[in-house]
Amino acid sequence: MNTVTHLTISKEEWDSRTYLSFPKPFELTKIKPDFDVFLTQTAQIEPDWPLRNEYQENAARARTNIEGMNARMWIFEISENPVGFCSLVADNLNDAFNACADLQHRKVAEIHKIGVYEGLTGQKLGHRFVPEIMRKIFGELDYADIYLNTRSSNRINSVPFYQSLGYRIVKTENLSEFRPSELHAA
Repeated sequence: MNTVTHLTISKEEWDSRTYLSFPKPFELTKIKPDFDVFLTQTAQIEPDWPLRNEYQENAARARTNIEGMNARMWIFEISENPVGFCSLVADNLNDAFNACADLQHRKVAEIHKIGVYEGLTGQKLGHRFVPEIMRKIFGELDYADIYLNTRSSNRINSVPFYQSLGYRIVKTENLSEFRPSELHAA
């Protein structure tokens, strides 16, 4: 059984909070959204990622969303050394809308995958990089809400981390198996 926790944060909530600064040598490097890069970067974050096979078996469908018109990708760097990754999608957000109907009439972005590379967790890097990603989503890209989900099969229980940044749980569900709809409608 896999527990999926759906979380959101609004721009209003973001604006009401204070986050750690993002000083040099921390950098975000925007890269072209690419399915193969997504798989490579995900392996750096979570080598035993349980959904890798399903994404590869449904590559055409996953590629459509990961490389979509409103998709974005960034590499997290410290002194020009890669330490993490973020994939953002903003098309076909069925999971977000199913989890929280209130989002259907707002401009929503989904953090599809985010994390620091294996071996670098526990150093508070996420407390620097995730707020900077949120700053870009709410500021430069002008989204009203951010949605993400996290699973009990992830190597780290990240729900408390996201809650500490202002995300709220909108739905928790138990899944017995992978649903191809999780790749989003093509």
